Amino acid sequence: LVVDSKVSLTAFVKYMNATDEQERKSALNEHLASIRGHISELAKKDYAGKIRADRRFADYVLMFMPIDMAFRVALDAVPTLWQEAYNKGVLITTEQTIMPFLKIMQLTWNKFRHDSSMNEIVEAAGRMIDRVALFYDSYEAMGKNLQSVVNQYNSGLIKLKEGGASI
Repeated sequence: LVVDSKVSLTAFVKYMNATDEQERKSALNEHLASIRGHISELAKKDYAGKIRADRRFADYVLMFMPIDMAFRVALDAVPTLWQEAYNKGVLITTEQTIMPFLKIMQLTWNKFRHDSSMNEIVEAAGRMIDRVALFYDSYEAMGKNLQSVVNQYNSGLIKLKEGGASI
């Protein structure tokens, strides 16, 4: 799981310090452009694809915005911003959402590992049952062969005894 925290908040600070509506609107547009630019940058880097296949867990990167208000302002202006990011494989988190999200990821990862372990146990049990079945089939065939040998032995003994079919 990759977490990126290099979001620029320069435009957000301009927005918060703006003294008139025109300056505020310009700073907001700059803030939105900065966020969208960072989302696109993260999407292009494809961090999730670069993680070794056997260690890969998430197909997305977390973009951490350390000031919750910076994200709220952006969402107020563009309510679908989080969805734009999500569609590019980027999940935006803030100071309010990062810890619960990481906890959910930990629980999910633990469940994934548990399920993987259970699958390994089930596969091992299946292999063991197959081996026992092969042993049983082999042992059963050996018993039939032994019975055949005993029958031939007894038949031969009868031919050697006095009387009846004896030689």
